[in-house]
Amino acid sequence: MNRIADALELLTAQHDEVDALIAELATSPSPAVRNQTINQLVDKLTVHLALEQELFYPAVSSALSAEVREELRAEHAEIKRILADMLWLESEDARFARKLTALQSLIAWHTTWQERELFESTAETMASDELADLGARLNAWIDGTAGDIAIAA
Repeated sequence: MNRIADALELLTAQHDEVDALIAELATSPSPAVRNQTINQLVDKLTVHLALEQELFYPAVSSALSAEVREELRAEHAEIKRILADMLWLESEDARFARKLTALQSLIAWHTTWQERELFESTAETMASDELADLGARLNAWIDGTAGDIAIAA
């Protein structure tokens, strides 16, 4: 992924990458491609969810009620559970297809809400220099130069 300075643009670009990987999983007839793609999806989503939990949500915590934070944690946990299940299944297994459909639905809901609600309100309340600073912290974390950031489960 190219380096994107603005935090909201970076997270949105990651959403697009995840959507593309899910579409590839859903349409590829090749088991080898699907196996490679699920591994890429797991990597992308793991980084993305960690960025949200560890950096983005705390930075916009004033815009998130306790109820919304709990819902986001629950969504992240469910995404991780589905991904873990998919890793253990063969991509030709009917259960894999059902898990993929569930993941696609959950991701669609999650990203749509974020982009239409949370990102819009964040763009209205955070100055562009604050978004750039947050983007720099997200990029530093991705690059592995952010120091000791613990990943919440």
